[in-house]
Amino acid sequence: MKKIFLALTLLSTILCSAKEIAQWIPPDKDMVGTGSFALANGINDWHIRITSDKLGGINPAGWRIRGGLWWSLVDIGKWYAPYDEAWSWNTLIKVVRSGNQTDLYFDPLLAWPGDIYTVTAVLGVDKKIEWKVLSNGEGWLSGAKWKGQSNLDQLGIKNKTGDGIRDWEINIENPFLESQISRVDVVLPYKPIGTRLVRSGCFDAWSTYSKGIRGSHTSPLSFDLSSGKMKVYINPILACGGDELFIRAIKPDGNWALWKVIGTGSDWETGGKWFGQEENDYISEFNSEPNGINDWHLRVESDNLSSPVRWIVRGAKTTWESAGSGLKLTDPGNCALYAIDHGSSADLYIEPAMERAGDIFYVSAVLADGTMLNWGITSTHQLRSNEIEWLGQDEDKITDISEKGITNKIAQWHIKVSHDKFNELQPYLWKISSNNKVWQTPEDVDLELRKTFPMSVEFEGRSASLFINPEWAKPGKQFDVEALFTDGTLVQWTTVADGAEWIQTGEWIDSAGADKAGHSKDGQSDGLPDWVIQISDNQSLDNLEKIEITGCGWRWNWPQSGSAYPIQVLPQGDSIILNIAPVPSKSSKNNLLTIKAITESGKLKFWKVIQPEE
Repeated sequence: MKKIFLALTLLSTILCSAKEIAQWIPPDKDMVGTGSFALANGINDWHIRITSDKLGGINPAGWRIRGGLWWSLVDIGKWYAPYDEAWSWNTLIKVVRSGNQTDLYFDPLLAWPGDIYTVTAVLGVDKKIEWKVLSNGEGWLSGAKWKGQSNLDQLGIKNKTGDGIRDWEINIENPFLESQISRVDVVLPYKPIGTRLVRSGCFDAWSTYSKGIRGSHTSPLSFDLSSGKMKVYINPILACGGDELFIRAIKPDGNWALWKVIGTGSDWETGGKWFGQEENDYISEFNSEPNGINDWHLRVESDNLSSPVRWIVRGAKTTWESAGSGLKLTDPGNCALYAIDHGSSADLYIEPAMERAGDIFYVSAVLADGTMLNWGITSTHQLRSNEIEWLGQDEDKITDISEKGITNKIAQWHIKVSHDKFNELQPYLWKISSNNKVWQTPEDVDLELRKTFPMSVEFEGRSASLFINPEWAKPGKQFDVEALFTDGTLVQWTTVADGAEWIQTGEWIDSAGADKAGHSKDGQSDGLPDWVIQISDNQSLDNLEKIEITGCGWRWNWPQSGSAYPIQVLPQGDSIILNIAPVPSKSSKNNLLTIKAITESGKLKFWKVIQPEE
């Protein structure tokens, strides 16, 4: 067993004398909200502290911060001081200066560990100073589960009154919720490309806060903490199978936490069919009268379909809707829909819109008891299930991974899925997708078309355990699982990573010109001041097998191997000091380094750190 503490002396003092420092401070104050004035809004702000000798006594004309994501998941967050009316989604920065230190407070949006924020001090028309800082991704917690439709109908789109559609329910169990909660927000972003219809700005949102999220309209929300866990209720919108919803809970003292859950709509049905244009003309764009244009025809069927009181079809950037006598449309701007009910099936006719090849048409039926059934009109039988568990790295499933001539044992990621279909058949094809990476079994042998990564599957009754090699994953990173059966059925699940591999940001420190590392393989000093990084963990760091640092186009290893530069490792309590020989870093715009460690048990750990501006 390798021990990194053997024959190493403790580093007694670390002198931090860097003059240009950007530091991410955990939120603990509520100084500013979302408007043009520095008014608190009950949510503790993000906080960046700039220590700069370059500014000296200059008072910048303005401050800018860019980074993270706005709720839409499309736009980058932007904050200004003074407030800029030209950018409709920006918000104010509260600036507090003392000597060479400037504290910037700004209203939080979405940030993951390792997100880069750029801070700019505007000194004049052509003069500015920039710093970069890493977010620690505060607030991301586990324990949220999608429950689908509840037995309650207490909310509508605009009011806390039932609308005939039973509410969606999200359950959250986490120690953060053991004390009082004053506000809860839920946001459903829309993807920038695809078949989702923008219905309310760039997202749908629900909140207990009467002024809405960031000044935008939101639908009402209710929550219940009496059961020992938080039950969040929101009014259903259109079918949202596979979409990601973000939940934020805020305490009376302004502390907050975030969760991400995958919404699987309500009940998803098979039996949808697309016929396109036929010879029937029942309806026009906004009323139930023929207009000389043949309608699109869709057919859905289900044993659960019984006397629907409302139909909704969504696709091709359009929403069509019909509602029974005495019921209002969910949106008065929706186009008309004509339905012929056949009991367990229905034929739906809608005015054609601009169709794009490959569009999916989502069909929703609301029954008399408030149940919402959903279909996705696709070319295969498609079932979506939420019986999936993210189990993270499994120390009972160890595999060898060789990287650049070095072999380490890694505990694989474990995803568990369940479905009654497994009692009939076993899939002939499995696929896990995340961003542009695909794990598949059997593997795709046509490497010229697509490269897939291996995975393994173990069955136990109606459950299957899927194993893949782990990598860097932010909290909430989405993994889509598909199983294809020989009868043409496609079953889909979606889960999110807990980001347990992330530890926290490393700290770039100045060790007063220490020279413990060099570029040679023996790692001895080379007469040049080292780059010095401190990493820490809330667990013991004495069982590490490997440390790798990458960035700026270079690589360092401990133990030293191959062409990588060596790392000198020094313990300091529950932290480790890493000395590496410097390289020309100006080729990297962000000067961002990633630190990866592998423990004896096969667990991965990651840190990130940015070299301060000189």
